[in-house]
Amino acid sequence: MRWLRYLNQWRGTAKEAFDQVSIVAKFLCLLHVTDRYIIFLNSRPSMLPTLNLTGDVILAEHVSHRFGKIGLGDVVLVRSPTDPMKMVTKRVLGLEGHRLSFYADPLVGDDSVNVVVAISTFKVPKGHVWIQGDNVHASTDSRNFGPVPYNLIEGKALLRGVFINPAFIEPFGLTLIEAGAHGLPTVATINGGPVDIHKVLDNGLLVDPHDQQAISDALLKLVSDKHLWTRCRQNGLKNIHLFSWPEHCKTYLARIASCKQRSPKWQRVEYQNSDPDSPSDSLRDIHDISLNLKLSLDGEKSSVDTNLDAEDTTAAERKAKLEKAVSTLSQKKISTEKIDSKMPTLKRRKHIFVISVDCSANSDLLSVVKIVMDVAGDSTGFILSTSMTVSETHTTLLSGGLKPQDFDAVICNSGSELYFTASASSEDKTALPYTHDPDYHSHIEFRWGGENLRKTLIRWISSVEAKKKLKQGEILCEDEASSTNYCLSFKVKDPASIPPMKELRKLMRIQALRCNVVYCQNGARLNVIPVLASRSQALRYLLVRWGIDLSNMVVFVGDSGDTDYEGLLGGVHKTVILKGIASDLRELHGNRSYPMEDVTPLNSPNITEAEECGRDAAGAHGLPTVATINGGPVDIHKVLDNGLLVDPHDQQAISDALLKLVSDKHLWTRCRQNGLKNIHLFSWPEHCKTYLARIASCKQRSPIWQRVELENSDPDSPSDSLRDIHDISLNLKLSLDGEKSSVDTNLDAEDTTTAERKAKLEKAVSTLSQKKNSTEKIDSKMPTLKRRKHIFVISVDCSANSDLLSVVKTVMDAAGDSTGFILSTSMTVSETHTTLLSGGLKPQDFDAVICNSGSELYFTASASSEDKTALPYTHDPDYHSHIEFRWGGENLRKTLIRWISSVEAKKKLKQGEILCEDEASSTNYCLSFKVKDPASIPPMKELRKLMRIQALRCNVVYCQNGARLNVIPVLASRSQALRYLLVRWGIDLSNMVVFVGDSGDTDYEGLLGGVHKTVILKGIASDLRELHGNRSYPMEDVTPLNSPNITEAEECGRDAVKAALGKLGINLLKP
Repeated sequence: MRWLRYLNQWRGTAKEAFDQVSIVAKFLCLLHVTDRYIIFLNSRPSMLPTLNLTGDVILAEHVSHRFGKIGLGDVVLVRSPTDPMKMVTKRVLGLEGHRLSFYADPLVGDDSVNVVVAISTFKVPKGHVWIQGDNVHASTDSRNFGPVPYNLIEGKALLRGVFINPAFIEPFGLTLIEAGAHGLPTVATINGGPVDIHKVLDNGLLVDPHDQQAISDALLKLVSDKHLWTRCRQNGLKNIHLFSWPEHCKTYLARIASCKQRSPKWQRVEYQNSDPDSPSDSLRDIHDISLNLKLSLDGEKSSVDTNLDAEDTTAAERKAKLEKAVSTLSQKKISTEKIDSKMPTLKRRKHIFVISVDCSANSDLLSVVKIVMDVAGDSTGFILSTSMTVSETHTTLLSGGLKPQDFDAVICNSGSELYFTASASSEDKTALPYTHDPDYHSHIEFRWGGENLRKTLIRWISSVEAKKKLKQGEILCEDEASSTNYCLSFKVKDPASIPPMKELRKLMRIQALRCNVVYCQNGARLNVIPVLASRSQALRYLLVRWGIDLSNMVVFVGDSGDTDYEGLLGGVHKTVILKGIASDLRELHGNRSYPMEDVTPLNSPNITEAEECGRDAAGAHGLPTVATINGGPVDIHKVLDNGLLVDPHDQQAISDALLKLVSDKHLWTRCRQNGLKNIHLFSWPEHCKTYLARIASCKQRSPIWQRVELENSDPDSPSDSLRDIHDISLNLKLSLDGEKSSVDTNLDAEDTTTAERKAKLEKAVSTLSQKKNSTEKIDSKMPTLKRRKHIFVISVDCSANSDLLSVVKTVMDAAGDSTGFILSTSMTVSETHTTLLSGGLKPQDFDAVICNSGSELYFTASASSEDKTALPYTHDPDYHSHIEFRWGGENLRKTLIRWISSVEAKKKLKQGEILCEDEASSTNYCLSFKVKDPASIPPMKELRKLMRIQALRCNVVYCQNGARLNVIPVLASRSQALRYLLVRWGIDLSNMVVFVGDSGDTDYEGLLGGVHKTVILKGIASDLRELHGNRSYPMEDVTPLNSPNITEAEECGRDAVKAALGKLGINLLKP
């Protein structure tokens, strides 16, 4: 009974425990199902702004992707290809079969992927999708690991979000643009910019931001109506390109083209709202009279008078109108001729010097003007450009002893007035000798406030003074004497109380006052002028109105100037900055948004600096020199001849030279003129001319096949035989049968007999014939190579010979009938021959073979050779003369062996444990070494550095998967061998297609790029990347895949190779 009680007691406990465990199990199952199949928490920035970093929960379903129900734009949950333990959220932007164009670097453009039907750069393979995060700047996606297979998709997010912008007033709404770019429908305010955005995108609904019910209904409508939501999303993605920069530019240019140009006054034929007596009305009267009355100028009636009775006015009245119009026009013509009389002189100027130097004192300005005028030539015109009024300018010139007639034009009031100087012989002696250009004001009057602007500025000044509790005029006061109709001048009484230029311009924009404000005269005056007026705009007006060539203008400015100073820098005209002048005016440019140096483009060819405002500095530094006789000054003096050379250790000689130059006026002038005259010989164009002339005069290092005669040749060489033929033909005049010529006057004078000379001739002819036969062996192959439509160069480096043979057969299978083949390897010719035979290939299938990493070049010969043991290859003897430049040969071999021994001794290893010479693979132009311990020898970067330090001019190539080290001449390589075929045999490199693998020997990068075309076989030789370890740059940087001459084959197959050749524009006839 006791056991039954215990059993009943434990039964209750067990039941309670079972119930608790069941609850926990159900909770865990629910949690698993929720996490695995329903809810996903996003915590990464890759899907911004669609998904936030925190707070967003994604409802996902895990059924659609199993039936292939994944579409473009769907947000999917994907197991990361790089880390299977991670789940990522991305958007599907490409399905199988789609071609995509994308930026690998998201900083290149905002639209990183475009799914298009046209030819592009990538095709999504079958059973895969292309995924990408909405935040392209912080997303690791298919741009990094490629398209992902369907079986990595774990579910599809149930997203039907809406972006809402319920602002009361939205100026434009950049957030709405971003939402449309990511396919998110919008609900936006009807006030402001969203109306225009919605008109273009049509991707949402507009609501009254004050109506809460309308906002709620719009959101509910978009979320509940699947078709409406989908249509808004598609419209946004479809039309978003209309807000891109290219489309904006197109729209802007189209609007500009459709605008009616604002023709200046002098180009208008007829004026609107003109006075009754204006010339335009007179022109209209002339037009009407000539149409209706057909009167001649003397008042006689024309033969065509059918309209007389229809007119209200009589012929006399119309004649009076005509006379009045002609009189008005003639007066206008006279006033215009006053200006035009000056312009031909200005147009004929070879150079025009514009003096726009702003100085604190007028004396400094006059000094600069005199120096510039002293430097100028006879055919130079002058324009003075200042912030003073015309009367102030006139007074300043007279005070310095200058005449107004020395200048062709004067720009006054900071560019708001333009005057041309007139003749001094005026009837009115009190009038200033300047003629105002009336058309200039019509050029700058656009939106000029005039009197209204003046009143506004005075009220603003009064308000500022009132805020600071100052009396009227204590900060600024109007300067009526300096003001004109187009320039409002104010005297600055307290510079510390008025805002700096940056703030003042900002205030003007806030007040909607369209004008230019210029602090001038060292901050003592403030000029307010039209927005289109400035000193630089006045120069542009001379081009627009009078056709003055701005490239003939030289503008002289100081180190700083008035606050319109930067407008004078740069442009078509030339600029000379006089160092040290007006540098005290830099305070006017305080509190700038950017430093003054940023607007002084000294690297421009149109801007230069004069180190000082001296006569010689302004005139291209024509200063005589006293220099040392040691070193470069000797060569400089030989060219310039602008001074004296002295011994720097002889103080008396230096003193005498200086005294001589200063005291002898004629010597000083001659040296100065010589310097100015010859200084161009040190300019960049002259340097290039001299350099090219020296290059042209150098004797070229002609290869052996281009030399007619060899120096230090053997006695039996063909060149000596040619020389013998030349001597015999001159002196003996013998025919080939040995008969004596009729001219035999030199026979007795020669040391040799006729028989000996005949023997020399026969020997020379025999030697040349032998040379010709040996050359013909090579030349017999070359016509075939030249006739090839395409030449395929197989330069694939494989670890196993079987892989190389497989690639060769695939490429040959894809080639057409008129295609030649060249095999380029690091093996010797005998190793190459054995490899070909082992794969069932014949040497005659190839036109040429490049061996020993490019140090040997062979042309294949016919198999019907008398010597059956000889290899069917003909060596090109001229190739070695092409690459032998500074080749060390045997001495280099000994040096390398000593270096290897020293390395082994340092590491306390036996001889040959790191490297040992491979005599069987070595040739006269290739030193081969077997690599026994790859870990003990330095990587390629360090090895090349060691060679340079040891002054060993050679190329070092790790090949055969690091098992061999080839040392070849510095001019030899597999890529140089291809170039040799162009130089020596005239083979067109553009017809060559070089096949390489993913990687290769350490000379691999030399085969990429160039005139020839390149096909990279993906997946081939990728195991050789370790040879390129410890590089200064990654291998990807030397693979210019954006080049039209380089393409990739996705695999080493016949169809893939043909497709890659098709991308290069090579269409093979072979089916």
